Parts: sequence; structure tokens; C-alpha cells
Amino acid sequence: MCLNANQKPCCVTIALLAILVGIIEFSYDCIHLALYGMNKWLVGALIAWIPIFIAAVFLIIGTLRCSSSFGPPTLMHTCVN
Repeated sequence: MCLNANQKPCCVTIALLAILVGIIEFSYDCIHLALYGMNKWLVGALIAWIPIFIAAVFLIIGTLRCSSSFGPPTLMHTCVN
């Protein structure tokens, strides 16, 4: 999805926005847990943000990897110049 040159800034922006919103939500939920005690739904929401963070980091890495020379593309990952 993010292999075209005009889509790369959009993909990085979306990933950074996801990380920013995730950090804000994660911080708020941690403070809420500390002040009001344990809540299973809140702990579930905290755990749900972990794959979102990982996906955002992979989106940034995948977007920037094709623009620099980290080596030849593999069979699963081909870069369009």
C-alpha cells in the first residue's frame, strides 16, 4: 500500500497519529487504573493498544525501508522504484 512515492508521507502520518493517540489513551487508562482500581475492560483496552503500536511501527519501517537501501528486496517484499 505504501510503496508509491506519493503515499509514503500519508502512511507515516497515519502511523505517527496512531502512536500519538495510543500514547494519550494508554496514559489516561493507566492513570484511571491507578486512581480507581482494577477494571477488566480497562485492562483489556490497554492490552488492545499493544498490537496497534506494533502495527504502526511496522507501517513506518515498511514505508521507509523501500526508500533506503537496506539490501535487496525479498520474495515477500518487493519495492517499486
